[in-house]
Amino acid sequence: MINLPQKTYYILEYDRFDDLIRKHFQRPDFESVAEYEWSNNCDYTYPVSTNKVDPQDIKDFEAGQYCHWSDLISELINRDVLPLGDYLIEVSW
Repeated sequence: MINLPQKTYYILEYDRFDDLIRKHFQRPDFESVAEYEWSNNCDYTYPVSTNKVDPQDIKDFEAGQYCHWSDLISELINRDVLPLGDYLIEVSW
């Protein structure tokens, strides 16, 4: 039998991700599927990171500009909203 590496992820469904963004980033109409053009029945992974996100990028995002979803996950980790770890965002509707 082939020996493959294993990895553990926190699973975050896209609509729960949307709820977190709406709550913590002042974007009441945020929809990740539209923002990032995600397809149905897809998964997106994000490796553990505590990268500091430029505060201006967050202000711009809150004003309606684009911010990559991985930066938003990093910011939520840095704010102690999400636990430190690897993430898998599930998109299925």
